[in-house]
Amino acid sequence: MPVRHETSATKNVAKSKTARTPKANSNGGKNDGDRAKAKSTSAMDETTDIKDLADLRKPVGQDYLNYKSQLVHNLSSYVLTPNEERLLQRGWKFCIENKVSNMMNFMTEIELNAYTLKPVISASVFKVFCRDFYLFSSQMMKVSKRKNIRNVSDAEYEAIQSLKSNTDIVVMKADKGNCIVILDKKDYVRRACEILQLDQFESVTRRAGLLHLHNREKQMNDYIRTHLHDKQLIGTSLFMRLHSTSASFSTFYGLPKIHKNNYPLRPIISSIGSYSYELSKHLANIINRHRPAQVLSHVKDSFHFVNLIKDFQFQSNQSMYSFDIESLYTQVPVFEAIDCALDLIFKDKKWQPTCPYSREQMKNLLKFAVCDAPFRFYNEIFIQREGVAMGSVLGPILAELFVQKEEEKIQNLTDIKPVLYKRY
Repeated sequence: MPVRHETSATKNVAKSKTARTPKANSNGGKNDGDRAKAKSTSAMDETTDIKDLADLRKPVGQDYLNYKSQLVHNLSSYVLTPNEERLLQRGWKFCIENKVSNMMNFMTEIELNAYTLKPVISASVFKVFCRDFYLFSSQMMKVSKRKNIRNVSDAEYEAIQSLKSNTDIVVMKADKGNCIVILDKKDYVRRACEILQLDQFESVTRRAGLLHLHNREKQMNDYIRTHLHDKQLIGTSLFMRLHSTSASFSTFYGLPKIHKNNYPLRPIISSIGSYSYELSKHLANIINRHRPAQVLSHVKDSFHFVNLIKDFQFQSNQSMYSFDIESLYTQVPVFEAIDCALDLIFKDKKWQPTCPYSREQMKNLLKFAVCDAPFRFYNEIFIQREGVAMGSVLGPILAELFVQKEEEKIQNLTDIKPVLYKRY
């Protein structure tokens, strides 16, 4: 059926090409300008027809073959089957299965999508196609008891189960971009453990970790009740939102940096469900109200940087240097970062309407949110003693404020002050 459709559409395009070609004037009544215009129109029509034919020959759907190396990075020893590879190449956002909640809207969408084929196939073929397509879709919806529509083939659906049951590999998102990375599980665990062996992290027993978690949760709840709610600094609704009950451990995982050699992992500690998650969001909103709208050293991306320096006049005795901060979040001194946030808020004379807390209260709340946070990696429990966690709501904010403070020192240099300083 698809072959006949394409052949009919090709014939129709060819017919339209012949119909649009200007006929020669046998009487010679047209002037040279009209002939030149007719030739130009004919050439444009021919170019358009060639493009139409090329579009008809293109495969339907995503061009997996050309983007294969960009979509999936298999860094493991496991060899993917063609179905597994094709499934992964569909990307993270691909919907495996849809559930039809409104039958009328679903049938309307089918008709609208079918109507888009009308310009590229003949009328007779389109009529037959619509009839068959309607009968097929109606029958499919009657058979489907759950009214779910699977968007992959049976072989690709089996590939999902195969990847899920393979305990020797891990499938994850890359640190940058939306591509998929496959690693050997042993290699992934080894790289993660190398990070967790740093001085910033302390390994504890599960019993000690649970005791630490419950103590931190209770201390935070008691402080919020005694120093904020009872003193009417916050209302009951906010108190109930900040109050934590039966919190779980934060979760550690790593994202491979495939744009760097040997693909090191970026450590992430997801704090969703932890005792300080709601408190961190509340404090982040307060800090963000006092942050400047734009930082002078900020660069959006590499294209922005090129636009900034393309007209910059460099002298012969000047040099350009590039630096990379390695493991920024784990290297940030957490108490200095907290002081940076406090200075930002309380140096602003208008801090009272947006921050109802005193400097000491805000400092204690920030300590509860980011200090001595317990987390788990598989079955092991750790406590982060230094640095801030990427994955925490406050982590990027505190790291950014600390780096800005260090940049002020660079700008205050007198002997070797940089002519141009930008950071991404």
